[in-house]
Amino acid sequence: IHDANDSEGPVSNLLAVGDDATITARAYADIDAAATSTTGSATSTATTAAVDGLQADTLSIGNDGTVKAYADTLSDVAATTTDGDALATNTLTASQGLDLDNLSVGNTAGSGTAFGVVGSAIVNLDTDATVNGGQTGDDADADAEVGTVIGAQFGDGDDTTDETGLSVGAHSNVAGTASVTSDADGSATGGGAEVLNLITTEATGLELNEAGSVGADSTISATATVDLDADASNVGATATDNAEAAAGGEYVAGLKLLSDDADLRVGAT
Repeated sequence: IHDANDSEGPVSNLLAVGDDATITARAYADIDAAATSTTGSATSTATTAAVDGLQADTLSIGNDGTVKAYADTLSDVAATTTDGDALATNTLTASQGLDLDNLSVGNTAGSGTAFGVVGSAIVNLDTDATVNGGQTGDDADADAEVGTVIGAQFGDGDDTTDETGLSVGAHSNVAGTASVTSDADGSATGGGAEVLNLITTEATGLELNEAGSVGADSTISATATVDLDADASNVGATATDNAEAAAGGEYVAGLKLLSDDADLRVGAT
């Protein structure tokens, strides 16, 4: 679901539903790129700009309502050659499960152990570059990069206005989950191997950019999990045929309060 105004102007699109409403949004991207060569170089590239479950300006739900948004990305990239270079590039710029400038929900958004407000972004990348034969200089390079992955994000981060990004009544449960699993492998017989596996911006379970409040007898769950694996291997014919691998994340957080205005009150009545 996409109902954002895509501007910084005063107009805000509003989605409003009554009591006992259920909103579920799902986005699923399955990307597969493969290049195979026997007598030349193999280059395989997958570029995904955005995978979002629900993105809107303002969403208002009555009592006993639920909103759940899921964004799942599966991207496999493989480049294989016998004689030449192999280059595999796998890039996801951004994925967000639930992205709202303002969410307002009445009482009892979820009850007991059930979550009534859910934002989930799950990313799985597999990036492989292989040179099975070749000679010195026939390199295998695998590059996997993930930009921003956020389970649930509330508020537009505009410090010039006094706004509330999240307002949920009593007896309500809110969950934001971000998960990134990325494997990158490069192997060469005669040349070098270089592998990068990175989160360049952030993986955050729940991010609040404006003031937020959750009522009494409520639960907030914010989780971010990251599993990055980079593996480079080669036989090599000279001292310059190196095997180099690097993996890392710029920022990983379960709960992130982004601005000075992002005060979160729990148990507010």
